Amino acid sequence: MGKRRKDRNEKKTLIISLFQLGLVLLAFVFYYNSLSDKYSYGDDAIRITSHENPGPVIKDIPEIFATSYGLQKGNFRSYRPLSRSLFAIEYQFTNHSKKVPQISHVINLLLYIFGILLLFGLLRRLFRNYSIWFPFLVTVLFLAHPIHTQVVDNLRNRDILLAFIFGIIAIRQFILWIDNTKIKYLIFGSVSYFLALWSNEQAVNFVAVFPLVLYFFTDARKKQVWSLFFIQAAVAVVALFLPYLWLPSAGVPLEFVENPLVNSKGFLPVLGTAFVVLGWYLKMLVVPYPLRFYYGYNMIDMASLNNGWMWISLGIVIILLVIAVKGFKTKNLLSFIILFFFFSIIGYSNLFMPMPGIVDERFLFFPSLAFAMLVTWLLFSIFKAENGKTKRLAGVWIVIVLILIPYGALTLNRNKDWANEKSIFDHDIPLLEKSAYVNNVYAAKRLAPIAHAMNKKVSPYKFILPVIKEVEAYTWKALNVDTTYIEAWERLGYLNAEFFGSQSLRRLKSFTGSGKKDEAGKENVKVLEYFTKADIYYNKALEYGPEDSAYIYFLKSEAARLQENFDRQAIDLLEASRLDPDSRKYKARLIEAYLHGGRYAKALAANDQYRKKYPGSDIPYLNLGGYYYFKGDTTRALSFYRIAIKMGTKPEVGKLLARYYTEHGNVDSANYYLQKAYEAQGTYKPEK
Repeated sequence: MGKRRKDRNEKKTLIISLFQLGLVLLAFVFYYNSLSDKYSYGDDAIRITSHENPGPVIKDIPEIFATSYGLQKGNFRSYRPLSRSLFAIEYQFTNHSKKVPQISHVINLLLYIFGILLLFGLLRRLFRNYSIWFPFLVTVLFLAHPIHTQVVDNLRNRDILLAFIFGIIAIRQFILWIDNTKIKYLIFGSVSYFLALWSNEQAVNFVAVFPLVLYFFTDARKKQVWSLFFIQAAVAVVALFLPYLWLPSAGVPLEFVENPLVNSKGFLPVLGTAFVVLGWYLKMLVVPYPLRFYYGYNMIDMASLNNGWMWISLGIVIILLVIAVKGFKTKNLLSFIILFFFFSIIGYSNLFMPMPGIVDERFLFFPSLAFAMLVTWLLFSIFKAENGKTKRLAGVWIVIVLILIPYGALTLNRNKDWANEKSIFDHDIPLLEKSAYVNNVYAAKRLAPIAHAMNKKVSPYKFILPVIKEVEAYTWKALNVDTTYIEAWERLGYLNAEFFGSQSLRRLKSFTGSGKKDEAGKENVKVLEYFTKADIYYNKALEYGPEDSAYIYFLKSEAARLQENFDRQAIDLLEASRLDPDSRKYKARLIEAYLHGGRYAKALAANDQYRKKYPGSDIPYLNLGGYYYFKGDTTRALSFYRIAIKMGTKPEVGKLLARYYTEHGNVDSANYYLQKAYEAQGTYKPEK
């Protein structure tokens, strides 16, 4: 009898090992082509990018625990020190490699596989009265679901993988607490849950999942179930609010374009939208296509009484909840699956607080387990395969394989989309016509590489014009969705002044200089057209964004400077300085405007005020050097430039003095100031 039991145990161990190997291989098959990916959208948050912008290392971990997670959005301040610390440890040992992104993707996949194996172990315990094939196939469907690509492929979502791993460990520990009645398992589980919360605050949903699992799959008494709920609720409160003792007092407000519910008045729009969002999540579990990296306004319709999708979703939710309630007392598995889904997703329905982007595929990572359980349960019920007999399982296997084929194709293709930032935008931008936020971000990212191109002596305008036109087109797409988008109006003003207007001015000067009066006349009309448009767009930005007024007036002043209207420039800079009195940049530009406009008394007075307020700044001495150089007093000009160089000014000043002394035959002084120019190239920081 003992030998027979031993043989059965060895056979079971072998089967489990084979299933585990199968899960590892399947995960690799589905995600092997993600291992060559680079950094994609949003990965700037983890700051492991390049030697010019190095990421944190081990010595930075104390600072990581003392700060919040990037630019947190909304009312809640994110605190994710564990995921950030893991990146720091990783970067410590990989920063000299040329394959840093690829190493990060390997680690992400290994974490995913580790989480899958932990899940399989947990499901074997939950479904111990079922055939071993049941937990295995649930795990297979969960592993293969294409909705997971955002979490696995986008490195910044490693925090979700860690929260998932610690959450699974916590559930297992709480089951051991009931099975063995040992308090140590409750303590271990609580610690693991705390770590899940410090990986990603999404783990707060586990508070409702823990007692649900105990109720359905253990012999826990009602008192133990409620005790677990209140203990873990306390753990969540401590984990989430303890960091508020040292975190900054305010986060970054959620914007309308990210979620219009931030401006919602009344509970009915919130409730209606929550049902639309829940319907969207149900749809994406069943048909995970098309996948998008971000949504936002107006990709998901805000609910109203005439919103058909809201009523359909409401009907589905009510039916599911009725089924769940009916089977609750008898501990029906379908009841557990439905409640598990709602408990794990309700926090992201926008019912309790507006979520960034309204919806997000990464929020479905853990809830997709409910879908995997539901499909497996349905197949086992249809084919009556509960007893695990091979003949009855054949039908289940066939259907699972038929599901895995499209899942695999979708996942492998999506991995390619996430290869880098360009690829994810190129693929998703046609699917995001109604997303004001994404179209605006895309326009900003396309503009960034060419923003300084127009300052070059030989203008690359005709080469970058197609990109400028593309930036303009996507900016208008953002405004077509949200006409109040301040940043988009600012960009249109900037394009018309800094690109179209400045280039038209160049052509006007060329025509005027070569005596082409007709061409000059026509071009002058275009100049006025471009700068008039710029002013209109900047005024639109002022209308919709009074909180950004200082910066908008600065942009208006730059447009005036290009037109050499220095009086107008000074007026706009005065307003910008009034609105933002702490800005050194606005004050410095105002002095320049006075100098260029010939208002020397005002310039010198403002310059003296600036010098007294910012005694460590080189700006006043550069201004004085320029002023006396223009006046023909070279000796005094050079004396002020030398002071600026001692203070660590921009490299151009050293080069100017080097040229001056070269022309006057003073080789030693020329070499000295040229060396100072080279030193300044790596150390000079312009005024902000």
